[in-house]
Amino acid sequence: MANELALIKNETALTHLAAVAAQAQEMRLLKFSKGNWLIGDDELSADRLFIAHVHQLAHGWVKFIDGKVADQRVGIVANGFVVTDRSELGDTDRGQWEREPSGAPRDPWSKQYYLPLEDARTGELFTFVTGSQGGNSAIGKLTNLFLRNARRGLPIVTLATDFYKHKQYGRVEVPEFSLKSWTGMFEERDHISDHFEDVSPLEDAPF
Repeated sequence: MANELALIKNETALTHLAAVAAQAQEMRLLKFSKGNWLIGDDELSADRLFIAHVHQLAHGWVKFIDGKVADQRVGIVANGFVVTDRSELGDTDRGQWEREPSGAPRDPWSKQYYLPLEDARTGELFTFVTGSQGGNSAIGKLTNLFLRNARRGLPIVTLATDFYKHKQYGRVEVPEFSLKSWTGMFEERDHISDHFEDVSPLEDAPF
């Protein structure tokens, strides 16, 4: 396959990927809300270590109806998946869109990123899903860090919080991945960098 993923020679890294394959149907969603990292309603410990499977980062469009996923066009960045233009998705009649609390029409399609995270101690899998400016920026920074150090393996991170000052809203807290170490040797192939070039800078999303 022309767009095959980079080879991983280190046995520890291979074990991590095997865990991803075995538990792919058991992933739980991880979110960042109001300065807190949450799984459901449970806040995560700041010192909990995660292996970020950046090479499995996915992106694409997701359609929501009544707050539930109705359709999605998502693929893995490293496989060369190209996100289609919004105009090709249909649902362009703003008069048919659901409304924000303010009354403004809300596009049913949202561009999102999916980053698999593996608990470094238990092997439990989570997926960080984001379409926000802060979340997109955090993923972009982590991806660039991975590309500059790909031969060192996958990044092991803690989930941190940063902030910036907004002219209208004041202090805005955003997610951040704090690098702690690496999993081991990761042999990079030229094509993987070509596909990841589209990840940063990331575009702002509706929410």
